[in-house]
Amino acid sequence: MTFTGSLGAAVDTVLDRSVILGYTNVGSRLRRLWWPADAPPNAMAGKR
Repeated sequence: MTFTGSLGAAVDTVLDRSVILGYTNVGSRLRRLWWPADAPPNAMAGKR
């Protein structure tokens, strides 16, 4: 299940405003449903 667009933004806002949910493991687990994956290690190597 993934949240995208305005639904994901709305859920993210609710999590931010409810400090208990937004800044604990619960919020992190929920946000993983729509947050993009991290860049691989050394993704910026040689970019400078």
